[in-house]
Amino acid sequence: MEQYESLAAAIIEQALLDYRRAKKNIQKKFDVEFSWQTIKEIEHFLKSSWFNVLCDLDGKKLLEKMKGEN
Repeated sequence: MEQYESLAAAIIEQALLDYRRAKKNIQKKFDVEFSWQTIKEIEHFLKSSWFNVLCDLDGKKLLEKMKGEN
């Protein structure tokens, strides 16, 4: 894997970790406003052309999967 592919994978992985953490924070009623903003930003990222540049995944399908997680 080339270096830029590793970087792209790390960006996406961090976004997904941040999304999960924000969902948990909302459930725990911790830093709710910031967590909602984080979720909105990541949802926008997953639907963006930038996401499509980084990988071949379907961002909308990935987002639906993330929304379905508890």
